[in-house]
Amino acid sequence: MSQARWILVATFGILALSGLLKIDEKDSYLLGTVTLCVGSYQALLFSYTASVMLLRNKRKSIVIWAFCFITLASALLFVTKIAIPWLHPYILYPAALAYCVQLVFHTMAFRREARQTADELENYYDESTDYHLRPIKHFFYSALGIGILAGIVSMLPITYWAYNIFVIIYTIYYIYVSVAIANYTIDGDYFLIPSAMPASISQVFKNAFPRFADIELPVEGDDATDAKTEEEIFEALGKALDEWVAKKEFTKMDVSTDHVAEQLNVTRQQLIAYFKKVHNTTFRSWRQQLRVKYACCLMHEYPDMSLSQMCEQVGFNDRSNFHFSFRKYMGMTPQDYRDRIQ
Repeated sequence: MSQARWILVATFGILALSGLLKIDEKDSYLLGTVTLCVGSYQALLFSYTASVMLLRNKRKSIVIWAFCFITLASALLFVTKIAIPWLHPYILYPAALAYCVQLVFHTMAFRREARQTADELENYYDESTDYHLRPIKHFFYSALGIGILAGIVSMLPITYWAYNIFVIIYTIYYIYVSVAIANYTIDGDYFLIPSAMPASISQVFKNAFPRFADIELPVEGDDATDAKTEEEIFEALGKALDEWVAKKEFTKMDVSTDHVAEQLNVTRQQLIAYFKKVHNTTFRSWRQQLRVKYACCLMHEYPDMSLSQMCEQVGFNDRSNFHFSFRKYMGMTPQDYRDRIQ
C-alpha cells in the first residue's frame, strides 16, 4: 500500500505540473496535446498502481522504459507544436493511436493479473475471493473510463469551456481516488499470505495419533499398511470434522484451507483426499453446503434477520456469493425460501 501511494503521488504531481502550462482557449491542438500527454502518464501510473495492489509489481522495469518513452514522445509533440506547427498534427494523430494501444495493453495486463491473483487466493482459501478484489477492479476500470474520455477530448476540436468541464470531472474523480485508497488502506486488511510449508507425513501422523509417536511409519510402497494408515487417518479426521462443525468453525471467513487442515491435524493433501474418497466432493463445496444449511436454520429460528446479516453470520463474505451458493444447493433464492417457510 505504501508503494501504491507513492505511485499515486507521482500521478497527481504530473497532473499538477500540467496545470502550470498556459493553455490558449483558441488553440485546440494545444489542448489536445496537453490532454494526451497527461493521459498517457496517468494510464501508465494508474495501471501500475492497480498492479501493485494486486501484488503483481514485477513489471517495474517495463514501467520505467514506458515512462521514458512517453516523456520523449511528449517532448517531441511540444517541440513540433512550438517550432514546426505544420508538422504537429501529423505527429499528434499517431500519438493518439499509440495512446489507444496503451489503454488496450494495460487493460489486458490488468485482467490477466487480476485473474492470476484471484486463482492464487481461491486456491489458498478454497473459496471465492472476488469480493476482496472488487475495490481494485473498480479503481482500475473507473480510471480506464477517465482515460478513454481523455483520449476523446484530445482528438476532438473541443472548446475551452468544454475542456474546463472535463477538468472538473477528472478533479472529482481524483478526489474519489484519494478517498478510496485511504479507505482501502484502513479496511482492506486482506492480503495474500504465503502458504506455509506442509509438515512431513511423519509429523502429521504423530500429531494425529500421539500414542503412536514412537512407532516408525511404514515405508512407501507397502499398499496394505498404507491403506490401513489412510483408514486410521480418515477415521480420526472424520471425528475431528464433527467437532469442527459443532464449534461452527465453517462460519469463519477468509480462513485458509491450510489453516483448517492444521486445526484438524492433517495436511492439505490429506484433507482433499478425504473429501474426494469419503464424500465424493471437495472441501469447498462441503463447507458451502454447511453454510447454506445453517442459513436455512437461521431463517426458521430468526425470521426477522436480514439477509445481509445472515450472509455474514453463516460465513459468506459477499452477498452475491451467498445467493449463488444458496440457489445452487437449494434450487431457489434465499428470499424465495424465506417466503415459502413463512
